[in-house]
Amino acid sequence: LDRERNNPLALPAKHRNMSATELKQRGNEAFQSGNFTAAIDFFTQAIAIDPSNHIFYSNRSGAHASLNQYQEALNDAEKAIEIKPDWFKGYSRKATALQFLRRFDEAEKAFEDGLKQCPEHPTLTSGLETMRKERANFSFQQLFGDLIPKIATNPRLSKYLEQPDFVTKIQQLSTDPNSLANHLADPRIQEVLAETLGIRVQSPGSAPPPSAAPAPEPEPQPEPEPEPEPETPEQQAAREKQGAFLAAKEAGNAAYKKKQFEEALEHYGRAAEIDGENMTIYMNRAAVLLEQGKLEECVAECNRAIEVGRAHLADFALIARAFARMGNAYMKMERLEDAIDAYQRSLTENRSRDVKQRLDAAERKLRAKKEQEYLSPELAEEERLAGNEHFKNSQYPEAIRRYDEAIKRNPNDARTYSNRAACFMKLCRWQDGLKDCDEALRLDPSFVKAHTRKGHIHFFLKQYHKALEDYEAGLALDPESQECKEGEIRTFQAIQASQRSGEVDEEQIRRAQADPEIQAILADPAMNRVIQDIQTNPEAAREHLRNPKIVENINKLVAAGIMRVG
Repeated sequence: LDRERNNPLALPAKHRNMSATELKQRGNEAFQSGNFTAAIDFFTQAIAIDPSNHIFYSNRSGAHASLNQYQEALNDAEKAIEIKPDWFKGYSRKATALQFLRRFDEAEKAFEDGLKQCPEHPTLTSGLETMRKERANFSFQQLFGDLIPKIATNPRLSKYLEQPDFVTKIQQLSTDPNSLANHLADPRIQEVLAETLGIRVQSPGSAPPPSAAPAPEPEPQPEPEPEPEPETPEQQAAREKQGAFLAAKEAGNAAYKKKQFEEALEHYGRAAEIDGENMTIYMNRAAVLLEQGKLEECVAECNRAIEVGRAHLADFALIARAFARMGNAYMKMERLEDAIDAYQRSLTENRSRDVKQRLDAAERKLRAKKEQEYLSPELAEEERLAGNEHFKNSQYPEAIRRYDEAIKRNPNDARTYSNRAACFMKLCRWQDGLKDCDEALRLDPSFVKAHTRKGHIHFFLKQYHKALEDYEAGLALDPESQECKEGEIRTFQAIQASQRSGEVDEEQIRRAQADPEIQAILADPAMNRVIQDIQTNPEAAREHLRNPKIVENINKLVAAGIMRVG
């Protein structure tokens, strides 16, 4: 433990069994979701396991940069370069960190060092061009950034600071040097440029002071352009090879669009013979094979594309597309576990909403397939009968476990839900019992026992108005149901006893007021008038009570404990 505490790279216990690759994957997921601090933590743990992996340092550099921790990002980028000097991304990471630190000369050198290792790499060349533009703009801003202090200390210029329009123009130049052309007609701006920066500007339309016109100088003859360097045999061969490759690839694309798949494969095969280091050709072949339904061959081409892409440092987005295409092939083969793995690998390389949706669909389909394969009415019946035995022996948790298994095996048997509801009632899990009764009635609306049990639950919850509805529903299906009759009588007796006692059951009132049906009655202005008339105007009350709907609502309020009569 002491060694762990003194070692900054020691793994936390909860991640100690994870491999470096798994930790990197967790770090990538955290990075993609925007949790850069967690990403740094995972990459640090991966480094603790394998400190010789340059990708771990590079990824942590990117996470540090996302948190504006540019010095830390620079340190990690330099470590990545130290481990793998020929990897373009290390130089890109280093140059980016230096660029944000405003160390432009060093950033330019980092890009140039990277291009020595990876000539003409698009990431490095475009990064170098962007950095040079930013440096030029930064220098331009610095030129105008301190104009106001210079003006204030100049006796000839300081008077202009008392003029608001002049101050506004200077402030605009400080923040946007490119707006200089808009202000050059102002003599004050011309004087400031001359005094502070040594720039002389001639006003538009002004004539130069009279003087002897100098003799016109002869126009310089244009220097002859240098003759282009002749191509070396190697350069000529490379150019011809690239032209032949692109021609074969485009011919394949054209055939693919026309659904001439065999012809497309021939063209792509020729392109692969010319340049076998370009992974896009193998991906295109995989697309053709997918259309043809040659799914195993499609997967093989995707694997080949990934192998070639990794060997030649292809863009992560291309690797991700190859994994996604592999996942599509596995889906058509109904190999759902393999499809899920391929989609997950694709998302690790590059986040894509489309691939995430495909992954979710594959996972849903796999769950549904496993549930379908698990179905067995025979085994479900065995579990239900075993649950009944446990219920008889008052072993209610064990009975519930058996009923759970029976429902997994056969989710369409209303009896199992009703039996589980009985267990929930014994354990006072009223809401769970109600859900099971509702599901039993959904499966079998004529199931009287489910109505009875639902009525019992509402009775125990003192929701007497609902209990009466349940018992009445059961009697409508079976007028001779003794259990429903007894439940109805018991409920009427409970209502009468509550009315006579004069005591207010706060819990009963709270549950009633949370009932949407009771809320609707109480929110009805007409019913509010009826309730008021019952309390203050007996003649009007008798008239109201001739309406069956009003009587039904009054009975519900009485049964719920909201109203008292007598």
